[in-house]
Amino acid sequence: MNFKNSHLIQAAKFLRVILLIILVSFACSFFLWYQKLFPPKFKTGEKSPVQIIISEETKIPDIQSTEREKELAKRNIVEAFFNKPKIIRDNAVNEVSLNNINSLITSLEDLSKAQKKGFLSKDSVLTSILLSEDEIDYILEDNNLQNLIQDISKTDIQNFVTELKSKKKNLNRIKSSLRDLRNKLINLSKEEKLYIYENKVYISSTEEWLEIKPILIPLAKKLLSLGYLGYLDQETIKVILPKENIELSDQQLKLIENILQLSLKPNLKLQFDNLSENEQKALMEIKTLWKIVKAGSVIVEKDEILTDYKVQMLEDLKLNERKLNFDIFRKALWSSLLLVLGLCLFIQVEKYPLSFRQMLLLGFLMIGASAFIGFTAYKQPALIPLAAIAMTVGLFFKPSIGFAAGTLFAILCMEALSINIIALIPAFVGVIVGTVLGEKANNRADLAYAGIWLALSQMGSFAFLKLLNSNSEHIYFDSFSLSEFFLQGFGGLITGLLVSSIMPYLESFFGVITRFRLLELSDPNQPLLKRLHDEAPGTYEHTLVVADLAQNAALKIEVDDELVRVGILYHDIGKLYNPQIFIENQFGGANPHENMTPEQSAKAIIDHVSKGLEIAQKYGLPDTIQDFIPAHQGNSRAGHFYLKACQQNPDLKDDSAFRYPGPKPQSKETGIAMLADTVEATIRSLKTTDKNLVKETIKNLINSRVQDNQLNESNLNQVDLNSIAESFYESWKNKNHERVRYISDLKRN
Repeated sequence: MNFKNSHLIQAAKFLRVILLIILVSFACSFFLWYQKLFPPKFKTGEKSPVQIIISEETKIPDIQSTEREKELAKRNIVEAFFNKPKIIRDNAVNEVSLNNINSLITSLEDLSKAQKKGFLSKDSVLTSILLSEDEIDYILEDNNLQNLIQDISKTDIQNFVTELKSKKKNLNRIKSSLRDLRNKLINLSKEEKLYIYENKVYISSTEEWLEIKPILIPLAKKLLSLGYLGYLDQETIKVILPKENIELSDQQLKLIENILQLSLKPNLKLQFDNLSENEQKALMEIKTLWKIVKAGSVIVEKDEILTDYKVQMLEDLKLNERKLNFDIFRKALWSSLLLVLGLCLFIQVEKYPLSFRQMLLLGFLMIGASAFIGFTAYKQPALIPLAAIAMTVGLFFKPSIGFAAGTLFAILCMEALSINIIALIPAFVGVIVGTVLGEKANNRADLAYAGIWLALSQMGSFAFLKLLNSNSEHIYFDSFSLSEFFLQGFGGLITGLLVSSIMPYLESFFGVITRFRLLELSDPNQPLLKRLHDEAPGTYEHTLVVADLAQNAALKIEVDDELVRVGILYHDIGKLYNPQIFIENQFGGANPHENMTPEQSAKAIIDHVSKGLEIAQKYGLPDTIQDFIPAHQGNSRAGHFYLKACQQNPDLKDDSAFRYPGPKPQSKETGIAMLADTVEATIRSLKTTDKNLVKETIKNLINSRVQDNQLNESNLNQVDLNSIAESFYESWKNKNHERVRYISDLKRN
């Protein structure tokens, strides 16, 4: 069969498909691999969202080895410094130290006198200093002493209480002594009071105090003259004690140590500036060590907690910059292209021709799924919408195509997101269940209920996998995540609701409809079909006959027979604007065309296409159904009225006034509609039972459409046309078979 310009048209369509494939592949690779193409800035202590692999052998700084060298150099510098430290002396602080110790000696002398008079026991000297009058009254009057005493005292509780009780008759004198002691210590700093309290600086006996009091000032002066770094112990005190034979107890040595530590300020300081300079010089001399990382080495695992070392390594490899990684993008693009081509090949194997609208819808679904996975679900395999992909594609096209799309996407996700195949098994179970349930669904409500089965299947498969992977002897598993378990169920429920809710919007936007919408539109109680039945009954009967004829032909060449049937039910709705102008609605009455010129008649007939589109838009018919209205006539000629005009005007050459506006059929389905409409009207007008005549007429009618170039954009080939002609003939034969001649008929004859 030779169509004019058919090669050019087919080439344009092929180029359009190629561009769409490239666009979809590009978008899928960009979105699915987004986290790898534009990795986020890695931070210490955070989980890595992706696995990072070195694509080629690279030389990188060996940070750990370099740091070890630096630490060793610093340690050597510090050891050398302390072997010969540089010390400076500041004698200006000596006077301050001596004043401090004189003040403290005076305070301790007062404490000693109070103790000598029997006002205070050695275990409660400091506690008494810290008590107020109200606190003493509370202790003496309240039997519940334990909590308060524990809060304000670190001395022996029982001794302290006993002392207060024994001195009760002299309470006023005790209070007065305590006030005097408090006032004498008022000049001590907060740090000094705290030091006394924490280190139990008290005088065990007056005799011991009298022994150490005379040596405190000389001892302090000698220590300051030798140089005081701020550290003192009892062994040092013994060494610098005066040469006189003084035997001091450990308690006295401790008191001396505490008094000197509290009073004296260091007058020797280490000069650390040189140490810092030497350290910096030594570190600058350490050269960075390098190591070789082989191609294919994993630098960071997915979900690995990043250390300072790993973050620095990524910085050195320039992998911690948010910029496009062209190496990864190149591999991603090839992977996505293979996915798209694989799906296209499978569709060809299934012999399911796609219109360009359907291709756009399929591309949109793939891009949308990739974007959702790449930006939202990449961290959680339970949210990867494989079941939603399989169900949606299966409902708009074929279940087998939906299953193939879900499977190919699972493979792509494993590579793009570095997900283990085991983690995707629950989602793949959802693909299988979703495909089966989508095929069995009879209406949109069934899709929502399918979400329950999806949830149960995904949760069950997840739990089963955990059982298999469990090392426990009992049916408990440490690795079982309850939140992930319920997330699997949530994903299944959402899939059912999502698919059922978005389908009407996708149908409307892309002009592609599902079998649910076709089922709704084929209902005779639809308002538009009801009108056609009531207002144009002849046209309604004509559409039913044509629909049967075309549906059988669609089944013969394996295209969407339901779409063909529903499209034809609405193809002539334009005749509602003036039903009587069409012969099938005249029923033997007056023919308006008898009083009209051929041009007027042609215009009245041709207008049913534009009027039909207006009505279809008013009633919100899907674009796919609207396509049948102009396509069933294409830009063919209203032949009867054109011949009539030629008879009246033999010189007539311009037939534009007699041609339909088009467009021509753009799919096999609309091409079948055109042929069925033509054949049904002509054969019905023949009123013959001659099989050869009918067969020849069908063949001639199809050839006339071919010669008029009406089918060169429909993708119908000669094999299809032969099958359609055969189907038309079989349909006519089945309706016009010879029936049994009954006796009544014989008598009548």
